[in-house]
Amino acid sequence: MFAEIFLRLKKREKIKAAYNQIFNPTDVGMVCDGMCKAINSNLENLYHLASSTIMSRYDFALSIACEYGFDKDLIEPVDIRNIPLV
Repeated sequence: MFAEIFLRLKKREKIKAAYNQIFNPTDVGMVCDGMCKAINSNLENLYHLASSTIMSRYDFALSIACEYGFDKDLIEPVDIRNIPLV
């Protein structure tokens, strides 16, 4: 998701991002750290790993725009019900 948003904003393409679709963005570093701890602790079974950060897809897109100096006006907040999921 990050790469798609980043590349579209870099190309100055408009994007629609849901303000009411909430998720936990989890970066690769956190996943790697969690995996190393699990391996070193000899954990077995199935575990879920996620960030404690909670944000909407719209807020996530805005944070990418701010971090990399892209135009925030390219990001349109929309209701998730108005985005085709197929």
